[in-house]
Amino acid sequence: MEQIPYRRLVAALALLSAWAALLTTSSSSWAERQFKLPPAWDHALYLSMSLRFHRSWDEGGLGALARTIEAEPSAVAPLFPLSTLPFYSAFGESREAAQLTLAPYLFLLLLATALLTASSGASFSTIALSVFLISTFTGVVNFSREYMMDLPAAAAATLGLWTLSRRGPGLLAGLLAGIALLTKVLSGIFIAGPLVYSLRAAGWRKMPLFAAACVATAGLWLFFHFANVFQYIRDYGFGEGSIPFRAASHPGYYFMVLVTQGVGWFFAFVLIASGILGRRRAGPVAFLLVWLGSGYALLSILPNKGGERYVLALLPPLAVLGARAIAGIEPASVRKAFVVLALAAGTFNYAGITWPFAASFWTHDHFSPFPHAMPLAARELRGWPTADVLNALGDLRAKTPEPASVAIFLQSTRGLDDDAFVEATYRAWLRREPDPSGRTAYIKGLAVKSRGEIIESILQSEEFRVRPLQVAVVPDHRVFNAATLQYLAEAERRPLRFRRAVNGGDLEGADAALVKEGGAQGPWPESRPSLEVLEALEGTDRDGPAYPCPDGSRVRVLLLSK
Repeated sequence: MEQIPYRRLVAALALLSAWAALLTTSSSSWAERQFKLPPAWDHALYLSMSLRFHRSWDEGGLGALARTIEAEPSAVAPLFPLSTLPFYSAFGESREAAQLTLAPYLFLLLLATALLTASSGASFSTIALSVFLISTFTGVVNFSREYMMDLPAAAAATLGLWTLSRRGPGLLAGLLAGIALLTKVLSGIFIAGPLVYSLRAAGWRKMPLFAAACVATAGLWLFFHFANVFQYIRDYGFGEGSIPFRAASHPGYYFMVLVTQGVGWFFAFVLIASGILGRRRAGPVAFLLVWLGSGYALLSILPNKGGERYVLALLPPLAVLGARAIAGIEPASVRKAFVVLALAAGTFNYAGITWPFAASFWTHDHFSPFPHAMPLAARELRGWPTADVLNALGDLRAKTPEPASVAIFLQSTRGLDDDAFVEATYRAWLRREPDPSGRTAYIKGLAVKSRGEIIESILQSEEFRVRPLQVAVVPDHRVFNAATLQYLAEAERRPLRFRRAVNGGDLEGADAALVKEGGAQGPWPESRPSLEVLEALEGTDRDGPAYPCPDGSRVRVLLLSK
């Protein structure tokens, strides 16, 4: 790549920044219309993580933040939620502030795409065209607007792969690969093929330096979370968790995803036609093709099919190859026509998603992103009783346990010795195993106190008063699911902890359960309440409060016995 004059470099970065800022502003105005519903599933999980990280940092500094990251039970890579901390500090904790986290990653994706194009000595117009293409590809438009880790992961992987193509598997490439893994573990799929290709060209002697830099960047987090990450990949990549995503697992699945959800129908026509008509040009085409081919092959091997989320990191090489192919079309009149077609396709993609109109059905709506999703009807876009349910659970937590509940518990533990009784009491009222000092103190106390007095002592303890209420959520609905309710509770600093109940064991240790009576239970059959959960709840008192939902169902709050 030739040396670019300083002034031209500054001007190019300024133009790129202005373009990214314009896209971000448009995305913010679009998102305001979408925030009438709370975030769903994965979006809510990432937002909850960002709130926990910010509050740890705000209240305890770097040490508290490090402990929170280490203790985080999720297998989700932490870099993207961590990136939200500056925006929360500047603008407050809100979904609007969190969405701004995508802006720097969008800029990095555009920058990395421009650098990839410039690596072949392309003209400024070809570089600008590649940036326009990646900006208006359907998948990028959608995921630059929703608080998901996929666009940040694609940006980090693209920047790392550009470095790999230019400098080989060295220190900087390893550092950026580690950052990509900290953004999303699945990013490794896109790095693997190009890495082997680069090592064959540069020699395997560079591998230790690359590996050391990668491990130094991502290794500490992976060390503490390897078991969770491994289990998550095994279950959701190949096991039962992948079953709902396997509906279209034929070899050509991701080709259709790239056409419809990745670049869009009209862009696909322009890119295929320009690839046929454009003459071959010098440059790192082989590296880009290895990137595309190996990434596509490894994704196809996974039983889990995640639609556009999984192909985002394949879009930058498509943008570079597409821009280069258009620039290579002769004669000039045909080339100009294809440039106009590309600009029209991108404008249609962006406008059709941002400001829906009659022909928008040709674009891909991010709020129905997966083949297993069940979109909400128009009447279901508002009126969900999430606030009522959270208030009811708050009231339930504030109540002193009824004497009848204590009496039932004492009756059920009559046959236990003192040690087993103390253990059962901790599990029932504090929802944890007794610590050694607490166990010893209460066993000694039983020599002079009754078991009822021991329970009363625990119920008056500070730990019991501040202990979060444990709630099992049976439906996995777009609005009523464990992740969404957890985010809403954390946003309001409510002492509530939600878990998804998919079998009877998930009810153990729960203080309450949420059941959706009627209506859709979730986006796929496997997420509906299992018979085991329903059977376990059969004897539960159904007198708890119930709240009507706009789909004609009711959400009922069930108090579970000790």
